[in-house]
Amino acid sequence: AEATARREIASLNWAAGDVANAQTQLRRALHLAPDDQAAANNLAWMLASVEIPKVADLEEAASWVERVEDARGAAGSEVDAGFLDTKAVVLAARGRFAEALDVARGAELVARSAGDTELAAALAERMALYRGGNRFVDPASVPR
Repeated sequence: AEATARREIASLNWAAGDVANAQTQLRRALHLAPDDQAAANNLAWMLASVEIPKVADLEEAASWVERVEDARGAAGSEVDAGFLDTKAVVLAARGRFAEALDVARGAELVARSAGDTELAAALAERMALYRGGNRFVDPASVPR
């Protein structure tokens, strides 16, 4: 329960532009619940989509994506467009644009088949960035 609350607080911090506290809350959530895939996914997103990421943060983001991917595979989970979107954001942040584009294409197909037109449209916008050799920067992470 505390891990879930910390994940929610992190989302509120992120939306308010408080990047550092958002990441801290997710790290605390993951300390309490190391298998919390949503917290791991969100932390990977936050680490990779900030305005100016640190190399160490991109490595950490990739590590969280790998952990979620392994856990989802072990559980036989269905393909999730949101997770694939995060994976693509992390790949692009690490300069792996062709791979990011491939993953984002798959995410867009999953989102469209699930009827999630909002996510599909966001993915299409991100794919245009990746095609141009650009990473995605979440507007929430940009200081106001």
